[in-house]
Amino acid sequence: MLFDDVDLDALERGAEPHDRALFACVERKGSGTTIAVDEAWSALADRYPADARLRVLAIAREIEAHGVDEGRAIEDYQRAIDALAPRVEADLHAAFEALSVFLLEARQQAPDDAFRRARRLLRRLEQGLLEEAAARTAGDRPFAERSSSAPAMDDATLLARASGEVRPYSPRAPFAVGERLSHVKFGVGLVVGREDSKIEVVFAEGRKKLACA
Repeated sequence: MLFDDVDLDALERGAEPHDRALFACVERKGSGTTIAVDEAWSALADRYPADARLRVLAIAREIEAHGVDEGRAIEDYQRAIDALAPRVEADLHAAFEALSVFLLEARQQAPDDAFRRARRLLRRLEQGLLEEAAARTAGDRPFAERSSSAPAMDDATLLARASGEVRPYSPRAPFAVGERLSHVKFGVGLVVGREDSKIEVVFAEGRKKLACA
């Protein structure tokens, strides 16, 4: 056990668990604690938004634990995956793509072999992260430097890293943050904000606010 020094029974009810305790919850698969595995990954991802690995595992574990009946709707999961896309580095692409396979499996549409490969890949990512965390959080040290948000990324980088389907823009169509669209005048853009019936879109020539459904 990587975190056998952590006494989960000693955690104060209602108190914020330290990072090492959350990783211990993951390693023990939620046994002996009220914190489920997906909840532990989600808490860590909220604490360290700059580390996309944490959010990948949080989404995967939530899909695996709750599916689409007890958990969020398919569209909610897809929006969360799309919003994560610009932050995924090259070495995390395979794990990120595995999330889409997990979503298909939740809808009972994923081929068995594809799902098995995706699950193995995410388990390797999880195990590697646990081993890294065991060393970094020894002595109850934090996993990383805490920040309230991910590091700012310039618009050119956001556009370059964005992936996913490009949908033709129409003011009568709905768009979510993280989606890509194609505008007849401005070209391909990435939705980075939404308020009521307006979306904010990053294009090569700058940001624009457009109407949407």
